[in-house]
Amino acid sequence: MDTFEFDNVKVEKAKAILRYNRLRNIAKLFHLIDFCLSLIFLSWISAHLPLAVKISGKYFPILLSFVLSPLFIFLLCNAIIIALLANSGQFSNGEPDLFEDFVIHSETNVNFTLDSSSVPETETIVYEDKKIVCGVEKSNTIPTEVTDDTVLNRKVLRWS
Repeated sequence: MDTFEFDNVKVEKAKAILRYNRLRNIAKLFHLIDFCLSLIFLSWISAHLPLAVKISGKYFPILLSFVLSPLFIFLLCNAIIIALLANSGQFSNGEPDLFEDFVIHSETNVNFTLDSSSVPETETIVYEDKKIVCGVEKSNTIPTEVTDDTVLNRKVLRWS
């Protein structure tokens, strides 16, 4: 019985290897077809490229003047605004947004029973006043001209 199961495993393994090799060969065939089609497409483009450049050179200034016209810019800006409004939900069909939905569901799930054990005690915060001493010293150099911009050296000392 053990040899029969062992032979079945070998047969299944051989079938799996054949199936894997067949799929790999099909994938190689599709890659070859893809490569051939890309070569054909490149040769077709190279034959038609001068004509395309000539036509685009003719119509490019016309297209550029249309794109830079005030009417086109106006329409483009309005399209952007409409897209932003539609994306933000201004044109929604009356469904509540996420915040309103959260408020509705949170109001139904709130338990209003207050136990004295569940209320935390408030801590008292003690504030300490700090003393600040300011001193003013004149600079050692004597200014030649006394103006309103004369700089004074100031020292600030903080004690806690």
